[in-house]
Amino acid sequence: MDLTADMLRTCKKCGVDKPLDQFRLAKSVQKGKTYYCRLYTCKICINKQHKEWRERNPEYQRAWQQKNIQRQAEYHQRWVNQGGKVIRLRYKLKSLYGLSIEEYVELSNKQGGVCAIYRQSEPKGRLCVDHDHQTGQVRGLLCQQCNKALGALRDSIENCLAAAKYLREAVMLRDGNNVRGVRGSLREPDSLCLPLVA
Repeated sequence: MDLTADMLRTCKKCGVDKPLDQFRLAKSVQKGKTYYCRLYTCKICINKQHKEWRERNPEYQRAWQQKNIQRQAEYHQRWVNQGGKVIRLRYKLKSLYGLSIEEYVELSNKQGGVCAIYRQSEPKGRLCVDHDHQTGQVRGLLCQQCNKALGALRDSIENCLAAAKYLREAVMLRDGNNVRGVRGSLREPDSLCLPLVA
């Protein structure tokens, strides 16, 4: 659908024509939501401007937080009471992984509520969403430790196998079961080789 001229506005900062929903409403008319009172700088440019100001003025942020500790605590409590954690989870799942909460629960139920690698429940609560960093495709749910381990190994099968080999060699040395090859390097018995899982 092509946007007509009255459905667009040019941002003063970046000069790009954008739909009206990309501009914030002026505070005085937020309840009325009239498009004529939208600000002339897009949300992206305003957010960038605010971030730059905060980076230039970190002492202001610290001073405000110290001065308003009670106000922040009350705001946080209201946010929690109004379902803020669920809202944040819903937003995070949808924006990062394209999942709804219902799809997350369905995936968790398919896995029996346990980590797809370790096959244990997450002691700290909710399982992490594991995804392919190249395609963005969700692979499954993992406990925090397994998710961090895959990330540290850069999602590489070769790195995972190298880590497994390293651990097997260390266990063999510890237990005195090492087998020396022709050149003196450690060689593992075939029975200790891990099969590749598709």
